[in-house]
Amino acid sequence: MQGGPGIFRGDLHFYAEEGDLRPKLAKIDTAQCPVALLTGEFDYSCRPEDTRATAAAIPGASAVIMPGLGHFPMSENYPALKPHLLPVLEAMAARA
Repeated sequence: MQGGPGIFRGDLHFYAEEGDLRPKLAKIDTAQCPVALLTGEFDYSCRPEDTRATAAAIPGASAVIMPGLGHFPMSENYPALKPHLLPVLEAMAARA
């Protein structure tokens, strides 16, 4: 039912009102849980500048802005996502 009546509206309310984690971001321990944020250049619901600000607030996090991609790069253009995603996954696997 992710697309059922009222679901998207509820999601937006959570993201905009209830889900503000900015005061807690600095507490994320990237030594325990690596954080890599990948955002499409044309993602208007999670803008590149928001991704950069979030990564800057999490010590040890990384941000990748993916040229030519939007909010759903895995379904928009997986071949364009793959060169950005694989290095992140490989770096995380190397830490394990």
